[in-house]
Amino acid sequence: MYLLCRNKIMDYQVWRDYFNVNTISYEEAGLMLKSLWHETSSTETEFNVFCMFKVFDQKKAKAFLNAPELGQQREKAGVIEKEHHFIDELPSFTRH
Repeated sequence: MYLLCRNKIMDYQVWRDYFNVNTISYEEAGLMLKSLWHETSSTETEFNVFCMFKVFDQKKAKAFLNAPELGQQREKAGVIEKEHHFIDELPSFTRH
């Protein structure tokens, strides 16, 4: 199982500094960062950043995502909009 997160942010460097500080928290919540992307067609004042995590413990991960402390950190990091989705890889996917 994976967790796909999207954060709309105002300042990438401010967001990244907060994101880097929380690495241990993510790991304690049963998450391991697999990929990090940014949207190439962002406006000058807003950016979408996408994170993909491997989920080892969905219950812990959900508790972490809903924790008031994470909400406070997101606010300090300049997150103006967020969403997250727990997803599974489709088995036997064949590309055409």
